[in-house]
Amino acid sequence: ATLRLTRKRRGGDSFMVIELDEAPGEDVRDHIRALPWVRWAFRLDKVSA
Repeated sequence: ATLRLTRKRRGGDSFMVIELDEAPGEDVRDHIRALPWVRWAFRLDKVSA
């Protein structure tokens, strides 16, 4: 698993990518979306082996 967090400038918006060994359920995405500081969240299916 991997977690990456980046932003363009101090105090600016940040971008987080979470890579997991197993696909999370839709409920995990829904819990993340419900956080008050999250603007949007989506899940991508595996794109390469």
